[in-house]
Amino acid sequence: MDDAATADRIVETIAETFGADPARITRATVADDVDGWDSLGHSILMVRLSRRLGAEIDAWTASESRSVGHLIDLLLPLCRTAHAGPGSTGPGTAP
Repeated sequence: MDDAATADRIVETIAETFGADPARITRATVADDVDGWDSLGHSILMVRLSRRLGAEIDAWTASESRSVGHLIDLLLPLCRTAHAGPGSTGPGTAP
């Protein structure tokens, strides 16, 4: 999955989790802009993103996101690594 598709999937998951219109979720969107996106909602979102993206999201990454754009920027490298497969090398992968 390329970065644009991953970013779209993140936005779709946010929209589905909080019953929001995905067209209204931009990189500048913050939790306060979305009804129901409180600390519990954020935890639920992180679990759903982890499952949907197939990437393990650590507590630091989960707590550091300041906006949707920042969340996308934090998750993209995790997704690249998760989808690289064993023995892969390249950007975002371990040698």
